[in-house]
Amino acid sequence: MTEKSQKTTNGSFKSHSIQTLLARLVIFATGLGTSILIARSLGPEGRGTWAVMLLISSMAVMLVSLGLQPAATYYVGRQEFTLGEIVFALILLALILGLLPAFGFMIGLHLFPSFRGYLLANAINPIYMSWLLVLLPFSLSHQFITAALLGLRQFNISNLLAVFGSGLQFVLTVLLLMGLQLGIFGLIIEASVSAVVNIGLLCYFLQRMSLHRHDLRWNLAAGQAMIKYGTKAHLGSISWFMNYRADVFIISMYLSTAAVGYYSVSVGLAEKLYILPSVIGTVLFPYIASATEQEKRRLTPLVARQTNIMAWLSCGGMWLLAYPAIWLLYGADFLPAWPSTMILIPAIAVLSLGRIISSDLGGRGYPGLVSLINLFSGLANIGLNIWLIPWLGIGGAAIATLFSYSLAVVLELAAYVRITNIPATTLLIPTRADWQQYLTWIGVAKKHLNLKPYYPGSGSS
Repeated sequence: MTEKSQKTTNGSFKSHSIQTLLARLVIFATGLGTSILIARSLGPEGRGTWAVMLLISSMAVMLVSLGLQPAATYYVGRQEFTLGEIVFALILLALILGLLPAFGFMIGLHLFPSFRGYLLANAINPIYMSWLLVLLPFSLSHQFITAALLGLRQFNISNLLAVFGSGLQFVLTVLLLMGLQLGIFGLIIEASVSAVVNIGLLCYFLQRMSLHRHDLRWNLAAGQAMIKYGTKAHLGSISWFMNYRADVFIISMYLSTAAVGYYSVSVGLAEKLYILPSVIGTVLFPYIASATEQEKRRLTPLVARQTNIMAWLSCGGMWLLAYPAIWLLYGADFLPAWPSTMILIPAIAVLSLGRIISSDLGGRGYPGLVSLINLFSGLANIGLNIWLIPWLGIGGAAIATLFSYSLAVVLELAAYVRITNIPATTLLIPTRADWQQYLTWIGVAKKHLNLKPYYPGSGSS
């Protein structure tokens, strides 16, 4: 790899990372505003009901998506099929797969009284839940095609779509929830409008990229290849659910709806710290999928070290500010969320390293390995939740999360070392060049902020 190409890769990766980070910060602001509006409008019980409805919807997406998001990014990046062939296959699969959860929900509603009892216990209106599930073909189409854009490294378009979608959600929440006071019905309307508008905007950008209707054609090989890759990653989707969302489901079974509301606030606050690692992992995956082995061995350790340090620093700051943040943003009614938030914050710091390693392994063509690791840690998470939640409440769920995240990262790090023969310390311990880079950043920050040392009696007033 020449010095010129290395600088080009570094510059492009940094540019895309910064661009995506800025977009995620905007999404963070609007998403936090939406979360606060929902919590203050619905209260702990209503917030818990909405959290369980979103959980059922996300579980349905997880079950039927077949891992086609990473598959779309992977095959677009490898350029084995045309974009039109990939997009057509993704749209067709989204329409077919997206309708299955609504049919399954209606069947379960009529055949299983215990399922109806679970909905009733969590104050869920079956009509509203059915409505939310009918929207899944739109959601899947949007997710699949946005993933394809990442394979083209069209981060500007995918970021713009994400920012617009988050902003639209905030505006509609203000109008329907705070203005018209429609409650959960207003949130259902918001989800419907957002789904249709986001798909329309995505189609507009595809046309701007010169992808027209006549370019969309069925290629059996493209569909088979994505399904083959995706099914390996699909186990990871199921494992992801067990690791990151099963705790909410188990809380809804053992504890009150208000407890679900408290824990959803804890998770929401802690996950805001995952913005940076998520951004970098999202950008890293398509780079690794199309990079040479030399580029992979250089880029991933560098990214892992710097992401790890920044993650722990940001989590340390949030750990100090968690209590006033909950009190000021969500109100005193949600202060029972504070203890579990304090446990979840270091869990997110641990997970940050895992996000980078899993992106590298996925880009190298090992999605099945990442899935198996997540499956193992996910099973541990479920077992610990079932044991700890009846004993320690939502604090037990947070402890289970911290343990399972740590287990997954240790196993992913071991797998990475085994595959690449790169020592684990290379990903964990900053080098001299890293420290020099940090000092350079501090110097640049001081220069832009015009920071000068203060001396008593210097005449400054």
